[in-house]
Amino acid sequence: MNKIKTSEEHKYPISWILVNSLGKLKFSKNSYYYLVIVPIIVKLLEKIENPLTLQFGGSIVPINLELPFSWYFFYFGAVLIAIASVLYEIFCPELIKNYRNYGEFLESGQSDEYLDRVSRKYKLSYYFLTFLGDPYIEEKAKEKIKIAPKRRFEEPTYEEYEKVVDYKHNIKYQEERKNAFNKLYNQIKHKNITIAFISFGLYLLGFSAFIWVIIENIYFVIKHLN
Repeated sequence: MNKIKTSEEHKYPISWILVNSLGKLKFSKNSYYYLVIVPIIVKLLEKIENPLTLQFGGSIVPINLELPFSWYFFYFGAVLIAIASVLYEIFCPELIKNYRNYGEFLESGQSDEYLDRVSRKYKLSYYFLTFLGDPYIEEKAKEKIKIAPKRRFEEPTYEEYEKVVDYKHNIKYQEERKNAFNKLYNQIKHKNITIAFISFGLYLLGFSAFIWVIIENIYFVIKHLN
């Protein structure tokens, strides 16, 4: 059965879920390092004479330090991705950053109080947290407890107590909790949607700049092989 999209999903094809997948890439996380490393490398290369000549024995070997790509594109891409990552870290809802789906949320062992805190933050608690209740159903059995007589010639007496013998999952609670998580997830993925669009656009431009650098490298290699 195909999932029916809401009108909001049709209106906003981009959400924090998509931005989250880009923000979690190792390349995105390393973009901050490039902002520092690239200028240092460029400055160092400017001080080295090109071509660099090395002497081995009696022969001189020239080494061309000309780079097969533009540092501007490389640095430009790193800056855009870094800005996009900052927006992602600040504005992406923590529920989406921490969990891709209800299965991951369930495995984490997070409590209902966590969902309550997230839903209150986005003013959705009344609608989403009506499921709160007991996650387990107790099964009890009656047990007779022998009470010793206080006097020597008296007969012992017995009293019945209810004893918990098993805990069973409250299926209704589990289903309502899952539905509440999914509804909450689908609602907050469009929060601050303008910033999500900006972050996604910056990621796209940044990755495009790096792709251009890769194309330049491939062209450089092919050109020098001919």
